[in-house]
Amino acid sequence: MNKLIALCCYALSLYGCDLGGSTFVQREQAGGIDRLHSRVVANPGIARFECIDSASGRCHYTLFDTSCQAAPSALPTQRPACGREPLQRFVLDAGDDKRVAALPAFRPCVRGDAKVPGPDCEVPVALAAR
Repeated sequence: MNKLIALCCYALSLYGCDLGGSTFVQREQAGGIDRLHSRVVANPGIARFECIDSASGRCHYTLFDTSCQAAPSALPTQRPACGREPLQRFVLDAGDDKRVAALPAFRPCVRGDAKVPGPDCEVPVALAAR
């Protein structure tokens, strides 16, 4: 059923029907050279992940449920309870892309290394030192 919905959304988009969506672009540069460049286009029913360039040759994606987000000024007790476990993790080689159907609302975190970020997309201090 989810694949049918994704197919219908894709077909409608070919005819110019915009069902809403989000685009996430992450670009990190050092000395004018891309160290990481990724684009994620999330539409209802399907998301496309593109690892455009990475100094390591790979983009490491970690997807978190959007319920893990809270206003930056919110007190810890006001933040929504959410697990630190990601919805999905995968790796793409630079220049590759991947389409994933039937994802719930998510927040992508992209890194050039294999360190696992938390829901805030930051690597915990204990892991960053390794």
